[in-house]
Amino acid sequence: MFAYLRWHYTRALKEGLELFSNAIYFVYHFFSIPLLFRTFFHRFSKMGEGYGRGFSPENFFSALIVNTIMRIVGIISRTVVILIGVVATLFTILLGIVAYVLWFILPIAIIFLFLKGLSILI
Repeated sequence: MFAYLRWHYTRALKEGLELFSNAIYFVYHFFSIPLLFRTFFHRFSKMGEGYGRGFSPENFFSALIVNTIMRIVGIISRTVVILIGVVATLFTILLGIVAYVLWFILPIAIIFLFLKGLSILI
């Protein structure tokens, strides 16, 4: 029993923190948040129009409008994915904190409930 408690409150806590940090790292990079910030103003899926050779006002403004719309679509889509990624990362942090608190409390709760159950029988 004492060997378990020693493991539970020493080595397992350290390994739990490593798992917790790996989970945060995974979720943060699963949504590619750093890459999305670096490419925030890029066009959506590299879609766009070329300006062509020479200067033609019609081609220039047509390409400008299409490229601007594609950049706006890219900004909106990246913003949505970044927000989902931040919410998922915060949820992972919150879940990890709850799990860590439960890791401390549950062995004590088991002992308490066991003793409480014995007192009912007596």
